[in-house]
Amino acid sequence: MIGHSRGLSGLKLRPGRVFYGWWLALAGATVLALNTAVFGTGFGAFFLHLARDLGTTRGVLSGAFAAMRMEGGLLGPLEGYLIDRLGPRRIMMVGYLLFGGGFIAISMVHSVVQFYAAFLVTALGASLSGFFAVTTVTINWFVRKRGQALALVMAGASLGGLLVPVVAWSIGRFGWRPTAVGIGIFLWLVGFPLASRMHHRPEDRGLLPDGAAAKAGTTAKVADAVAVQQRYVPAGSDLTPRQALRTSAFWLLAAAHGLGLTGWAAMSVHQIPALVDSGLSETVAATMVGLSMGATVVGRLMGGALGDRFGTKRVLLGAYLFQATGIIALAFASTIWHGAAFALLFGLGSGSRGTLLVSLRGALFGRRSYATISGMMEPLLSAGSITSPLFAGFLYDAQQSYRFALVVIAAVSLSGFLFLLGVRMPRRIAESARSVG
Repeated sequence: MIGHSRGLSGLKLRPGRVFYGWWLALAGATVLALNTAVFGTGFGAFFLHLARDLGTTRGVLSGAFAAMRMEGGLLGPLEGYLIDRLGPRRIMMVGYLLFGGGFIAISMVHSVVQFYAAFLVTALGASLSGFFAVTTVTINWFVRKRGQALALVMAGASLGGLLVPVVAWSIGRFGWRPTAVGIGIFLWLVGFPLASRMHHRPEDRGLLPDGAAAKAGTTAKVADAVAVQQRYVPAGSDLTPRQALRTSAFWLLAAAHGLGLTGWAAMSVHQIPALVDSGLSETVAATMVGLSMGATVVGRLMGGALGDRFGTKRVLLGAYLFQATGIIALAFASTIWHGAAFALLFGLGSGSRGTLLVSLRGALFGRRSYATISGMMEPLLSAGSITSPLFAGFLYDAQQSYRFALVVIAAVSLSGFLFLLGVRMPRRIAESARSVG
């Protein structure tokens, strides 16, 4: 077995050394933590201040977030192709240049049009430097331990939410414009060194996924060993983009993932305003978001383990239910306890849902064209992410309440699980290993 110190066809693990893939996973977790803290979730702390200073409504301001999702959907296929073609390191470098510069540009805006332009630059930078790149690295560097590695990486995104109160405090103490400048500079100082460590594939360093290496380290022997390692990947893996498009799993998984994301997208924009409307202060609301992110960490770490034990679909059903119930709790919130219920339920549900769906995508389609195939899904995934923040924002403007909008969004996000019923689950890696061992 590959797990032994000496395995098939000259494979061996390097005892006493930490596999470099785990350092990459840790770096990826840090990248996603920064992204969540200042943008994915943390930008909600800017929302009410921007609406007041720019003299606009929540619905109009939500349009920027919808435009961001549309930008991601349109550019997703190109971004995925470029990551597979050029490697994540170069793409992330460009991304951090735009990410930091976008925040500095946001600090200078004085109109809605200027904000839209600066925000879209920031969003493009966040996308290029974030999720696609680091999950591609993780999928490439791990096979048998992919679930654990993805849980670690995506837990970083959740841990970043614990820093949202710091962003809110900085805005309250120094103002939103100086805070935006500080974030932009910080992203440059930290982001470029992190991006420089992102090696595309373990084969580039004479290694194999999960820490195996060829005896002599030659290109031929590494290639031979990769072929052996692939025997431990579920059947049907490493599809080309064209082959993936011809499978029902591609379309069903995209629908399930996209509908599940409607809840996440709406919450990333409106959870702080909704919590404030329930009677909490902005600081306490930001703290609830931090609590939600802490619950998301638990959900991410537990999701993979529970999926292995009880089956991915069963755990995903629970994840979708928890996420929807949390949104309902927010819709009817009137006390801090309701806010805490939202934070815990939504965090546990969205955390395990996201990790399991990304891991399932890697298991279904493989390593070779993972970023390209993921990018091709983006137009489908972004549809709900575009509409749900707009729907919640404009319905709030019309009714001065989020209640009806959140109930609808909860129902839509829950319906995503129905599409997973038609996805044929791949054989577990452990079962594949036994069949060839």
